[in-house]
Amino acid sequence: MSGLAEACQELASWLAIAETLVAVADIQPSARPASRPGTRQPGNPAALNAVMDAHEGIRRLEASFRVQVTGTRMARGGSDANTLTALGALPDLASAVPVQHQDVRNDQGRRKPCRCQHCDAAHTLVRWALAIQQLPAVDTVTRWIPIRPGPDGLPPQCPWCQTFSLRLSTEYGQVRCFFPGCTDEDGNRPEARLEISTLSGQPVLAWTSGLVQ
Repeated sequence: MSGLAEACQELASWLAIAETLVAVADIQPSARPASRPGTRQPGNPAALNAVMDAHEGIRRLEASFRVQVTGTRMARGGSDANTLTALGALPDLASAVPVQHQDVRNDQGRRKPCRCQHCDAAHTLVRWALAIQQLPAVDTVTRWIPIRPGPDGLPPQCPWCQTFSLRLSTEYGQVRCFFPGCTDEDGNRPEARLEISTLSGQPVLAWTSGLVQ
């Protein structure tokens, strides 16, 4: 099964979960009550936004591939069933679009993420699924936040893809690169521990590859 097909199946499963949460408000304690009764938006706005982003995005992806394959556009209705139909059609449509996976490397010989149309589509679907997994009502994944900028006003770059895609899990003190397709010398997603240098007393990133940044 292709990466795109797997991403479609995963997103379909998470969409089904998110749709059951749209009408259920999150219970989040607050230090002070709302100023007026009835001012809070009913239902679960975060779940609704995650669902609608995926619904709209899936239709756009399908339309893009369909135009390339058939030269025609198809206007689908806004029902959940139509979204799942569009999602199910993506792998077959994409397979009919010629694509050459890229093996581009930087100056250090490290492989850069493939940005072909198929891989970009798979990465986008995974991102929508991740947004659902991070909903407070689901919360099945570790929360990752951007790393604070350094003295130069910029956050640290990933040593492998040279992007500012590093994210920190404050719960576990782990750092990971979230740029799609970025891998280290062993083909793994770059991961590090946030530690304090015994020499300088400054924060450093100790990568699993042995690199210290």
